Amino acid sequence: MGAYPEHYKLREEVSKILHHYLQNNYTIILDIGCGSGETTKYILKTINNAKIIAVDNDERMIGRLKNIFAKEIANGQLVPVCQDIFEYLKNIETSHFDAITSSWTIHNFKNYDRTNLLKEIFRTLKPKGIFVNMDKYVLDDPTKEKESFDKAVNNLKLLSNKNISKRAIEHEEEDRHPAIIMKEKESGLEMKNLGFKDITFHTRIGREIVMSCFK
Repeated sequence: MGAYPEHYKLREEVSKILHHYLQNNYTIILDIGCGSGETTKYILKTINNAKIIAVDNDERMIGRLKNIFAKEIANGQLVPVCQDIFEYLKNIETSHFDAITSSWTIHNFKNYDRTNLLKEIFRTLKPKGIFVNMDKYVLDDPTKEKESFDKAVNNLKLLSNKNISKRAIEHEEEDRHPAIIMKEKESGLEMKNLGFKDITFHTRIGREIVMSCFK
């Protein structure tokens, strides 16, 4: 967060979009790649009448999530699951979730796996269900993409912990690999071809943007 001080606004926007659409109806929400719950906490604050299934394959992150949200887990608002997302979704029936969300996760998948994940998201959403993703949808224009990359790297170089700085810069570089990079317009077109409707890109901060769409 030292390098991305304003990105909490994007996490807040995810919860606001979900609330605007879901209102106060009882809903089942899947949070993919929840981590320790940085976006989950905004959803919990904004949406009262929901059951959130928070999935991550990192035991450390799920452990932190359990400690931070012990009350919400105890009352059934939050269900933590430590599992690979494909393993989890293959056992979920079609048209199950009212909403699916993810933050800073899907861009890490290789293109082929990402397409398969989007297919599973579409399958497991209820008709008219909403998918909201806060992620690294980079600009399609190569020059602007490079400018945003350089700016992100410069911010990361300012971090006091040089080991974290080095790993974060390496991750930014990995995200630009042709087999991984996720571009805004290309992604929107792919999702349209998979059947998603009303694909909208909302607020952008640097290389990250909030996207919403419907089944």
